Amino acid sequence: MLRQTARTLGLLMALGLALVAGSAAAAPTPAGALDPVIDGYMAVHAGLFDDDLAGTQAAAKALATTAKGHDDLVAAATAIAGAKDLEAARLAFGDASRALITLVVADPAAAAAVHAFKCPMAKGYQKWIQRVDKLANPYMGQRMPKCGTHTDLAP
Repeated sequence: MLRQTARTLGLLMALGLALVAGSAAAAPTPAGALDPVIDGYMAVHAGLFDDDLAGTQAAAKALATTAKGHDDLVAAATAIAGAKDLEAARLAFGDASRALITLVVADPAAAAAVHAFKCPMAKGYQKWIQRVDKLANPYMGQRMPKCGTHTDLAP
């Protein structure tokens, strides 16, 4: 009985190690895994569109937490959260947009759920994404809310 228990335990351990090793190699991103990150980004977008620095900073702080593991996006969100004014926040939002668009392009489900826009007047990176197809420019805010055009999703 003891020998059978030891053998069963050994087989279970070997099976467990094989499963762990297999799951560590190229595990696909679960469907919808970027949804909370995109939602956090959209909250930052809304603050910038409304010219609300405090709201933008609070949303960016939350995004930095939600985006853990995506270092470029965390760095950009942290920069937005610490921005001294809307201009600095908008410039850092360009970095956040580039980082998120790069992630979205690699995830077909996420890519299908967003629309890409570009503002030729924005300083720095000029693209952003939205869940809705109605243009709302976060780089210009209420000064020029409809400035921009649809564009491709490529970073």
